[in-house]
Amino acid sequence: MGHRISNYRADIDGLRAIAVSAVLAFHAFPNWVQGGFVGVDIFFVISGYLISGIIFQGLSTGDFRFSRFYANRIRRIFPALALMLTTLLVVGWFWLNLIEYGKLGQHTAAGMGFVSNLVLWSQSGYFDAASETKPLLHLWSLGVEEQFYLLWPLCLFLLWKLRLNLRKSSFILGLLLFSFALNVVFVEVYPIATFYEPFSRLWELLAGSILAYCHRFPNEGLPLSFDQKSANLRSALGFALVATAIVNLRPSMAFPGWLALIPILGTFLIISAGPNAWLNKNILSHPWAVFLGLISYPLYLWHWPLLVLNRQLGDSNSGFTRLSLLGIAIFLAWLTYYFLERPIRFSGCPRGMVAGLVSVGLLVCGFGFVVWQRNGVESRFPSNVVQLLRDYNSQADYRYEKCFLITTSQGPGAFDKECYESGKGKASILLWGDSHAAHLYPGLKRLRESQGFALSQLTATSCPPLIGGDTSNNGHCEEINEFVQRRIAELKPSIVILGSRWSRDERDLQQKIDRTAAFLAANGAQKIYLVGPPPRWDPSLKDVLLHAYRSSNVIPERLKPESVQFGETVNEDKKLKTIATSLGIHYLSLVELLCDQRGCLTRVGDNLPDALISSDYDHLTALSSEYVLRELYNSKRLSFN
Repeated sequence: MGHRISNYRADIDGLRAIAVSAVLAFHAFPNWVQGGFVGVDIFFVISGYLISGIIFQGLSTGDFRFSRFYANRIRRIFPALALMLTTLLVVGWFWLNLIEYGKLGQHTAAGMGFVSNLVLWSQSGYFDAASETKPLLHLWSLGVEEQFYLLWPLCLFLLWKLRLNLRKSSFILGLLLFSFALNVVFVEVYPIATFYEPFSRLWELLAGSILAYCHRFPNEGLPLSFDQKSANLRSALGFALVATAIVNLRPSMAFPGWLALIPILGTFLIISAGPNAWLNKNILSHPWAVFLGLISYPLYLWHWPLLVLNRQLGDSNSGFTRLSLLGIAIFLAWLTYYFLERPIRFSGCPRGMVAGLVSVGLLVCGFGFVVWQRNGVESRFPSNVVQLLRDYNSQADYRYEKCFLITTSQGPGAFDKECYESGKGKASILLWGDSHAAHLYPGLKRLRESQGFALSQLTATSCPPLIGGDTSNNGHCEEINEFVQRRIAELKPSIVILGSRWSRDERDLQQKIDRTAAFLAANGAQKIYLVGPPPRWDPSLKDVLLHAYRSSNVIPERLKPESVQFGETVNEDKKLKTIATSLGIHYLSLVELLCDQRGCLTRVGDNLPDALISSDYDHLTALSSEYVLRELYNSKRLSFN
C-alpha cells in the first residue's frame, strides 16, 4: 500500500515561514526584496503536496470522503478569511470613499467566493486602480488554490475508481507539462491572464502533487529518487534556488513563464529532502520558523490590507511605519490562529459547525455584493460629499484609444487619422507625449474653437516624447516615437507641446530634451513648450478631500498637499524649468499656476466631481484642463502666434 505520509512535518511549516516572509518583505519593501513575490509560488507547491497527500492516502486506504475533505477545507479557510473581510468592511464603512468602498465590496464578494483571480484579471488596464490601492489584491492566490481544491479531488477520485494506471500514463506529469506549456507560450502574449488564471498556474500545484504521489508510492515508477543519502544535497540546492529567485527576480520580468521553474524546483527539492535533511531539521524545524509557519495563513491575510489602508488613510508611509504594520499583522495573525482558527480546526466537528461557517461566508459574500451593487452605499455620506465622491472617468476626454493609446501592446498603427491635421495656412500645434500630454487635449480643443489653429495629438501611455528616451514601460514606445517623428517631418507643426511623467526618464534628461528640441526646430517648430508636472495627490485627490472634510466638514477649494510625493513634484518642476531655460525652450509650470502659499487648487467650480482638478492622483479632468489652458493663454505664458 505504500508508505504513510507523516501527519505533520515541522520543516514544511518552516518552509511556509520562508514563503510568507518573502511576500511580506516584497509588499512592505518592494525596492529591497524585489523577488519576494515568489513566496506565493512556494505556497502553491506546499498546498499541492499536502492536499494531494491527503487525497492519495484516503484513496489508497478506501477511506476518502468528499464531505470530510471539504469540511476540513472549510474549517481551515473560512474562519480567518471571514474575520479579515468583515473587519475590512467595518473599517471601510467609516473610512473609505464611495469608489473605494464599492470596489472593496466587489473584491470581498470575489474573495469569499474564491474567484478573486478572475475578477482581478478582468479589471486590468491603464486606468485601473494601482495595485497598492487594492486591499484584497492578495486573495488572487487563494482563488487559484481553492479552484484547484474544487476539481482535483474529483479528478483523482475518478481516475482511482476507473483504475487507470497512473504509473504508466503518468497522468499528473502529463497534466503538469500541459499547464507549464500554456504558461510558457502565453506569458509574453497574455501576461496578465497567465499570471491570474488557474490553468497556467496548475503546474505549480501539480509539482507538489507529483511529490506527494512519489512519497506515497515510492516504488511505482515515476523517475524520482528519494534516497536519504542525497537529502542534504537536495535541500541545499533547493535553498539556493529559492534564495536566487527571491534575490534576483523582478516584477518587470515575464512571470511565471520559465522563470517560475526556479522557486518551484527549489521548493520541490526542499520538500523531497524530507524532515531529516540537515537544513530542514535545523533551520526549517526551528521553533521560531515553525511558529511563523503555523500563523502564515492569517498573517498572509492580514498584512496586505494593513499596508494598503495605511497608504490610503495614514499620514506616514515610512520604513518604520511599514515595519510596525508588519508587527501588527503578526500579532493579529497570532490572535486569529490561536483563538479562532485553531479551536475550530482541532475541536472535532461539532454538529452544525461547517454549516455555520458556510452561512457566515455567504453573509460576508452577500454583504460585499450589496456594497458593490450600491456603489459604496451613498447613504454613508451627506449629499455634497456624495457628489464629490462619484466616479469620474476622463479617458474619453483624452480621445481614448484614438489619439491616446492606453495599452503597451498598441503600436502606432492604432492612431486614428483624425489625430493629426495640417495647418493649411493656420498655426499648427502638435501635442506629443504620454497621458500627461493627453490630459491637455480638452483645454487645447476649447481654445481651438476661438483661435482656429490646427491641432494634432499623438500620445501613448508611458511613452515620453523624447528621441532616445526611456521605453522600458512601453514595448512599442520607440516605434511610436519614430512614427511621430515622421509625422512631424510631414506636418511641419509651428508649435509643439511636450508633456510627460518626466520623472520616469531621469537619466541624461537634458541631453534627450536638447536632441528632441533640435529635431523639432529643424522640422519647422517655431515654439516648443515643455509642460511640467501637475500637483500630485497621495493617494488621490478625492481621498485627500474626503480626509479634509472629515476634519473640517468643508470641501476646501485649496489644500496643501503635504506629502513626500508633492515635495518631489516641486523639485521636479524646478529641475525641468532650469533645463528648459538653459535650452531656450518655453516652460509651462502647472505647479506655479495651480499652487500658491495657501495651497493647491482642488477644483475649478462646484460641479463635482467633474470640476476637480484631478480625476485621480495627478491627471487633469476635462474642466480643469480647460481652466489650465485658458489661464496659461490669458497670462500670455502660452501663445499661438
